[in-house]
Amino acid sequence: MKRVLFTALALAGLTLADAQQKKVFSETLTLKNKQKKKLDQIKPNFEFNRAELFQQIPADFRSVAGRNTAKTTVTPFASIQSQLWGQVTNAANGEMQTFQIDYRFDQDAAVDVKLLDNDFAVTKSFSVPLPETANSFSLLREYFVSADGKKHFMIYVHYFAGTVSPENQRNEIYVVDETGDIVKKFEASSAQVAISGDVKRLLTFTDTDENVEIRSHNLSDLSLKKQLDIPAELFDFYAGDPVVFVDVKGQPSMIITHYKKLFMDNGTLEVFPDNNLMLGIYDFDLNKKKEVALDISSNYPDEQFTIPMADFGNFYRFGKYEVTDNVFDPNPELEFLYSISYYDMLGDSSWNHYYVANEEGQRILSLEETIVGTQYLKELPGHEDQVSLLIGGEEGIDALQMFDIKSWKPAFSFPAYYNDELLSLDFNRTAVGGSYHYLFGMPSGEMDGDTAYARINEYKADGSLDQTIRLPLGQDVVNFIPLLSDESLDNNLLTDDNDRKYMYVSQHMKDGNGYNVRRIAKGEKEVIFEARGDGEKGNVTSSGFFTATGAPTMLALMYTTDNNMYTTDIYKLPLTTGTMATVDAANANNDLQVYTAHDTVNWNRNAVSFVIYNMAGGVVKQGNAKNSTFIAGLNKGVYLISITTAKGERLTKRFIVR
Repeated sequence: MKRVLFTALALAGLTLADAQQKKVFSETLTLKNKQKKKLDQIKPNFEFNRAELFQQIPADFRSVAGRNTAKTTVTPFASIQSQLWGQVTNAANGEMQTFQIDYRFDQDAAVDVKLLDNDFAVTKSFSVPLPETANSFSLLREYFVSADGKKHFMIYVHYFAGTVSPENQRNEIYVVDETGDIVKKFEASSAQVAISGDVKRLLTFTDTDENVEIRSHNLSDLSLKKQLDIPAELFDFYAGDPVVFVDVKGQPSMIITHYKKLFMDNGTLEVFPDNNLMLGIYDFDLNKKKEVALDISSNYPDEQFTIPMADFGNFYRFGKYEVTDNVFDPNPELEFLYSISYYDMLGDSSWNHYYVANEEGQRILSLEETIVGTQYLKELPGHEDQVSLLIGGEEGIDALQMFDIKSWKPAFSFPAYYNDELLSLDFNRTAVGGSYHYLFGMPSGEMDGDTAYARINEYKADGSLDQTIRLPLGQDVVNFIPLLSDESLDNNLLTDDNDRKYMYVSQHMKDGNGYNVRRIAKGEKEVIFEARGDGEKGNVTSSGFFTATGAPTMLALMYTTDNNMYTTDIYKLPLTTGTMATVDAANANNDLQVYTAHDTVNWNRNAVSFVIYNMAGGVVKQGNAKNSTFIAGLNKGVYLISITTAKGERLTKRFIVR
């Protein structure tokens, strides 16, 4: 068979440049930085601590419509039909609570929450009413348990007090118990449960035109203990995280960062001299334990339109190296890792320089290359933590520099155009013997006859090519992405045979219909798992790993249909012959799931006919719609829908018209 190369143009946000330029252009990263650096948008982000949601759909895979005939090689352990689901953490002991949420806005706006156990059975459910003008909400990442044993959750709500206008916007945090009672409402954008020994507090954060207001409340009764006000103008043009929670010498602490004085005149764009990034270390009663003034002097003092904005908290894995001791310097003093984020207004480009400072604010380490982004790599026992520095400039990325953090030096630098091939931004590393190798998903696939293959290049630590792995994609391929996450590179997570596995997703188009396929393979000859998006559950649009407390790690696959039905299939790991052959706890494929929205009732099984009954048994509507029908005009109440499938199955389900 003749082998030819092809290119997946939409690979993970990668835009291919002319090979003569020897550049990688990351459209996603470039746009992200440009949006971030627009000067009138540089404001502190006090909307943080949101719950982890299983709703991560790649942007370039969103718009594909599904077809029919479900295909998968493994039966799921359980299935969830819900608009949103995810996990929150017990702030006291780290236990995970899985939840699912369905919601509605406008009249009868509400959030319907179900709490799930490790078998995904519903243990509790409750509903929280929202204002009719609400247009956004988020469940916060943590919950706490009160003295009476009830779980308490926090929900951020954005709504309008009156007509929809900027001045009528309101932000509130609802504290809600497991029965749905709203225990307290705080005027705030976010909140955090903060525990240090016997000190148990709820911290709330409010951003007004005048001040950033931080309040500490007793967790037991939610009474106010202390309030801290910081002038809001000290956060203007600050590019970092204003609040970071880290351990400082083993003590749980809150880091607040802002400028010492006004950073810049918004009218003349004059950056005021002799400024500092003030880093304050606070306990959870809002007592300032230490403050350090960090040097933010520009490396381009003569370039008026190159703006040097301070940045903190964004280097590596949620602040792991931002405040340390005995990591970069053997003395017991604290060390602070921060950066200056430059924005060239004339060239419309941005980059960062990174520094480590001591307690006196003096820079002891520097990294002053043109760093336009960072990506962390898998942590490996016996090896230093590494971050990949994306080195570039105005046009794109010139090199990917693998950087040893503790040693503060490069381990290896890959030019964007390496060994006559363009590299992609899908990469990671994996342990091999006593060393490690780098894995790159290559933007060019390979055709072997009518079959397409994705390629992963494996490079040794010194950059030499070890091998190229081919992964089967099938036919009618228009795009592919290798999923080189930390979890997917664990040889014993997906199966317990210690063999290398690869997860990847491909996008297909046939007869005008598009769908995604997710596979796990040991190589081009052995696909051990396949989930297709051309089935009745809809297109497979997302996948990921999660762990419930006391349960093994699980794999989740999300499907969505054209009429906004959401199904997530859950698979226990490792995948074994037994689970592949026998596990069918949820029997999800035979369930009828119904979802109402915008005067429409939708269902997840293809029908040849349907009948809707009221609770008195009367027929209120019937027809031959396949997946949905309008219900405008039906009175509020409970109804029953019965559908008949092409196989003659008759399935029924109750639903509510609100």
